[in-house]
Amino acid sequence: VDRHKELLTYHGAVYATLFKTEFIRDMKFSDGCGAAYQEFAFIIKSMICASRISVIKDLLYFWNIDDRDFFCLYTDENLLKILEPFEATKQWMLARNCFEDYIPEFYKQVMIVTMGFYDFMSDELKPVFFKHLQQFYSDVNMFVFPRVTQMFSQPQVRFLIDVLKDG
Repeated sequence: VDRHKELLTYHGAVYATLFKTEFIRDMKFSDGCGAAYQEFAFIIKSMICASRISVIKDLLYFWNIDDRDFFCLYTDENLLKILEPFEATKQWMLARNCFEDYIPEFYKQVMIVTMGFYDFMSDELKPVFFKHLQQFYSDVNMFVFPRVTQMFSQPQVRFLIDVLKDG
């Protein structure tokens, strides 16, 4: 399992993965969970439960991004639900007594997404989203902080410090 930990820090997307049917037959997406990243729990669960993972480093998929769509501000209040899949995954991991083993990797993946959403969120939604972030990261204390931030970039560390100091 340790060899899979690093994979949890990469952008996990169903469109970028292949699974054996037997492996995922009983796995499900979290229904009604969040406005985006619903596949997060599915990807994390599959990586934790997999006995073997293979990685292909070749670029096999090319994605065209329309700059007009990619760089627009998020203004939909449903985006405040982005933390729901992360919280559901965290609860799943806690119930299986494996969260402690994956704390840095879990929070690294969450930080990548939440910081990106915050950067592109409209100014009206930022204070509300920030409060949601404070609640979500409330268990990152002085004992967990060094483990979590060892994988973070400097801007990510500063962002987490801002979230924690205002909480």
